[in-house]
Amino acid sequence: MSMETGTAVIAVIFLLIGLAIFLWGYSIVNTSIASTKWPSVTGAITNSWVNPTTSCGRYGCHSDFNAEVNYQYTVNGTQYTGSRVSLLGYSSPTDEGAVEYLAAYPVGGQVKVYYDPSGPGSSLLITGFQEVYLLLPGFGLLFMIIAIYIFVKSNSNYQPPVYNQSNSI
Repeated sequence: MSMETGTAVIAVIFLLIGLAIFLWGYSIVNTSIASTKWPSVTGAITNSWVNPTTSCGRYGCHSDFNAEVNYQYTVNGTQYTGSRVSLLGYSSPTDEGAVEYLAAYPVGGQVKVYYDPSGPGSSLLITGFQEVYLLLPGFGLLFMIIAIYIFVKSNSNYQPPVYNQSNSI
């Protein structure tokens, strides 16, 4: 594989990753805005717990403590189970932070559940736009800009063909 081909492959990978992250982020932003108009019903917390996760990499291991919540709610006689508090969930670097977050969602407690009227199985306990949601489409754009930069930089030595005018008819 030539250097130009390898560079093009890297640029295409950055472009595709950027596009996927951008579209995912765009979907989250749109859903967050639309959720402000979703109807609500009263639901009940059926379970809440801290889910510890550990990921290890080059620089050691890192633990996160994810706050998990399950709740039930009924829309037009159909019972649903939800698990999303907000669009991106909640994670803490400490167990105490996740426990503190979950204090608002005790098992058996009643909550206001906002549901998507076009698909009542999709629900949230916290609706609305948050600035943090812009990070995903922002990162997606950054990856796409890097891809364009790689394309431009790898083709900066390109010389268009020169035509000799002395041989013209």
